[in-house]
Amino acid sequence: VSEGDEVMLLTEETPFYGESGGQVGDTGTIEGTTVLVTVHDTIRPLPTLILHKGVVKKGTLSKGDSVHLKIDSTKRTATALNHTATHLLQASLRNILGDHIKQSGSLVTPDRLRFDFTHFTAVERDELDRIESSVNQRIRENYPVETCTIPYQEAVNSGALALFGEKYSDTVRMVTIDTVSRELCGGTHTQRTGNIGILKLISESSVAAGIRRIEALTGEGAVTHIKNEESRLSELSRLLKAGPEEVVAKTSKLIDENKSLQKEVEALKQTMVTSRADNILDQARDVKGIKVIATRIKAENPKTIREYADRIKDQLKSGVIIVGGAGADKAFLVVVVTKDLTPALNAGKIIQEVARGIGGSGGGRPDMAQAGGKEKDRLEETLAGSYSIIEAMIP
Repeated sequence: VSEGDEVMLLTEETPFYGESGGQVGDTGTIEGTTVLVTVHDTIRPLPTLILHKGVVKKGTLSKGDSVHLKIDSTKRTATALNHTATHLLQASLRNILGDHIKQSGSLVTPDRLRFDFTHFTAVERDELDRIESSVNQRIRENYPVETCTIPYQEAVNSGALALFGEKYSDTVRMVTIDTVSRELCGGTHTQRTGNIGILKLISESSVAAGIRRIEALTGEGAVTHIKNEESRLSELSRLLKAGPEEVVAKTSKLIDENKSLQKEVEALKQTMVTSRADNILDQARDVKGIKVIATRIKAENPKTIREYADRIKDQLKSGVIIVGGAGADKAFLVVVVTKDLTPALNAGKIIQEVARGIGGSGGGRPDMAQAGGKEKDRLEETLAGSYSIIEAMIP
C-alpha cells in the first residue's frame, strides 16, 4: 500500500484496543522506517483478530514489514476513565434503584459515556442526584481498580456481573473495584477511581420500552460542562438583573406575567374582531329572500371566527353567515344558519361545498359547521363564490 491508500492492517502484536463491549477502538499511528499510517479506528471482527483502520500518510508498506505502533495515549486515558466510571455508575444504579438493573448496552468514548439499563420508569431527579453523589463519593475514596484472568465459573461464583446473552470463553477477565463493583470486562480501565476526578450526569431518557439511558461526562469534560453551565447562569442573571439564587423565582414570575398579558391580548383581539360585527349588517345580500353575509376577518383560529359569526347571528336574527380567516399555513371557515332556516338549509352541507374552494373539508350541525383547508390564498375567492353556492341550495 502507498501514500493516500485507505487500509486495514493486521500486525503480529498490538497495543491497540479493538472496539468491543461498548468501548470504542483506539486511534494512533503505525510507523516504519519510511512509512507513516494514521489509525482512525481499531476493530475486532473476531475475538482474537484486531484490525487497524487508517490512511497511509507517507511511504509504502508491504506484508512482512516491521513497524512501531503507538496509541493516542490522551484519548486512551480519557476512555479508560469513562469505562471505570461506567462500572461505578452501574453499581450505584443497582444500589439506589434496585438489583433489577441490568446493562442493556453502553458506549465508552474519550469524550463521554453512555449506559443503557433495564428500568420500568423514568429516574426521578432526586434519584439522579443520589446516583451522581454516590459515584463521586466512590471516586473520592480512590479505590484501586484491579484486573485478573480467571475461569468463567469461578468469576461468576465470586459475584461478578456478566452481560445477559453474552458468550464467554472458559477463561475471562474480571475487573474489581474493591467491594463496590465486580464485572466481567475486556475494556481498558484506570488504576484508581480517584483518577476519574468527577462524574457529571448530563441526561436521562427512554430508548425503548423498559430501557432507560444515562449519559455522563468525567474529568476535564465534566469540568468544562460545569463551567459552561455556570456561564449560562451568569448570563441569565445579567439579563434578568437578579442574583443566581433569584433566577428561578424571577423567571417563574416573568412566565406568569407573560401568560397574563397573552390572555389580555387575546381578549382584546376578540373584542376588536367581534365589535366589527355590529357594523357588518349593511353587507348582507338578499339571496332568494334570505340574508347572506360572507366575510373575512383577521383571525388565526376557529374559536375567534366562531365567536364573530355568533355575534353577527345575534344581530342578523335570520340568515346565513359565512366567516373566513387564515392562520400561518391554513385557512378556516365557519358557516352559521339561524334556527328558522335550518329546515331548508343545512350548515354542514353548505360547509362541504364551500370548503372545496380552499382545498379542505369540514362538517358540523345543521345550524353551525366549520372547515379548514391548506389553500389559504384562495380564501377571498371562496367567500365571494359562496353566495352562488347558497343560492343553488335554496329550495
